[in-house]
Amino acid sequence: DANADAGSIVGSPIASLAPGESATVTAEQTITQADVDAGYIENSATATGDSPNGTDDVTDDSDAGDETTETPNGDGTTDGDPTNDPTVTSLMSNSSLILTKTASVTGGASQGNSITYTFTVENTGIDTITNIVIDDALTGSVGLAVVPGTLAPGEIGTATATYTITQFDVDLGYIENSAIATGQNPAGNDVSDISDAGDELTETPNGDGTTDGDPTNDPTIVITDPVDEVLVIYDFITPDDGNGRNDFFNIEGLESYPNNNLKIYNRWGVLVFEQNAYQQPSSRLFDGTSNGRVTVRQEEKLPAGVYYYVLTYDANGVSENIAGPMYIKR
Repeated sequence: DANADAGSIVGSPIASLAPGESATVTAEQTITQADVDAGYIENSATATGDSPNGTDDVTDDSDAGDETTETPNGDGTTDGDPTNDPTVTSLMSNSSLILTKTASVTGGASQGNSITYTFTVENTGIDTITNIVIDDALTGSVGLAVVPGTLAPGEIGTATATYTITQFDVDLGYIENSAIATGQNPAGNDVSDISDAGDELTETPNGDGTTDGDPTNDPTIVITDPVDEVLVIYDFITPDDGNGRNDFFNIEGLESYPNNNLKIYNRWGVLVFEQNAYQQPSSRLFDGTSNGRVTVRQEEKLPAGVYYYVLTYDANGVSENIAGPMYIKR
């Protein structure tokens, strides 16, 4: 069996077989990603022995079990010979993507400034997904390429797009929208996902306070505030890249609101960081390290991924709340 793993054939060679006798040989083959993408494994084996006079080989190509009925190959074809049908094993298929959309504001969430949206697509199935693109109505992106555009199971691709804040957005008080990632599985079928702001287990209200009961498709929200000093939340930190930038979770303008509390949760809803009077003199800044919760060790570096912040602050006697995703890249 040419497809068996090296060293995995047991019971071969067979010393001899008298008329009517039989013997069993076993072989193992490791399933590969190419096999999963094909949806099946098929192969045949050949038995070869010596005739009594020792001069002629006696051979037979394997059949899947019924030499009188022809069974199609894995791709549906046949060769007209019912005695040599390959053994076909169907494999399970599961295709799925998760799209996360996060936002970073440049220069404050006010008219004329830009928002950079980062799209992170993860292949969470067992099939390879190809030709992955993003459609995002807010930024006018249609067929925006994800890099890389082909993702094996567990792999991640990214894309970015920008949006300019309008006066309508400022008057409304927030900007929200979702995007869609679409690719094709090995069978040529579309696989898609509506973006979430970062936590697919916990539902976050829309900008108008409504919810739809589905925690996996929460829109990405940027808060605008034309009255008081605008808070600019830089929700992407890279604490280990050594360039001295984006080393901590920065909320521009929070210095003007000393009466505040910041909580950061992981995607399972576990509190990993909390700080009162965040971004005030001598307060601890979040650099991707836990400050000691019940289920997370103190000073533990948190893994890269999407987290969720909740900021509460007092603005001129009015309690304000801002919540959203943030991302750690290591």
